[in-house]
Amino acid sequence: MEFKTGYRTSPPNESDQSEDLISSDTIYGAVVYWFYKLFPNIADDVALNLKVSSLMFRDKNEYYIPKPLIVDTFELENVKKIKKATHVKLSAVENILKNKKIDERDVANVNEFIVKHLMTRNALDRITNFSMPYFIEVVRVKPGVKPFIVVDLDSKYEKQLISAFRMLGDSGIGSDNTYGFGIFTPNFSDIPEKLKSEDGVLHVLLSEYLPSESEFGKVLNGYYRLKRKSGIKKERMERKHEISYIVEGSVFHFKPQGRGALKLRDFWIQTTPLCLSVKI
Repeated sequence: MEFKTGYRTSPPNESDQSEDLISSDTIYGAVVYWFYKLFPNIADDVALNLKVSSLMFRDKNEYYIPKPLIVDTFELENVKKIKKATHVKLSAVENILKNKKIDERDVANVNEFIVKHLMTRNALDRITNFSMPYFIEVVRVKPGVKPFIVVDLDSKYEKQLISAFRMLGDSGIGSDNTYGFGIFTPNFSDIPEKLKSEDGVLHVLLSEYLPSESEFGKVLNGYYRLKRKSGIKKERMERKHEISYIVEGSVFHFKPQGRGALKLRDFWIQTTPLCLSVKI
């Protein structure tokens, strides 16, 4: 995803700040929206089977994925830097989890990939005609860094998927896309071989996850964090359901299946995550 403008994603407190990354539920919802607009005859099937990751980064030919949360339980030498890290090199993950050791050169903080700017906006009082300036936070990707996502969908929908992403890129993704934020050019390529493996002992989440009832007991033995999220349907300014997701970087000893794709009223959510499976 080659961003032409900065992007914004609203945090749970609905402030004028922006979260650092575009999450899988935002990307999934936006792609499904365009399938219903462009290809309504196949949109239901796509919504049921599409899986996407959250935004990740490629820098200096290294792919970076969310830091596995189990890393913070290891005996670390440079604890402060590694605990502050948000991403690890994909090429180093297997060695890290196998040997329970991590080199600080294999980790990065999200601030190495992005920078946040404050932009001035004006609200106009319709009664007094008084101008009320305020600030919003916009995320920009640093030069040379390439944001990417992983998409899992039957290859028979490849042409339609490309069309949907091109429309999404032109319209913008995330909050305030009507003001020109979130516009990008999509580029398509095969994913690294390490991300294709499904046979492993540990499974690191690359997207958000909503466990099924049968998985609750298994989840408690993992390493995870929760994030409570909700959204707004812009066409009607209607609040969506508030949901507690397990976030990217969480680690489990089983392959999470979630609840599949769920339709809540007239929008879909993705609950089955994409994972990096690691043999140790």
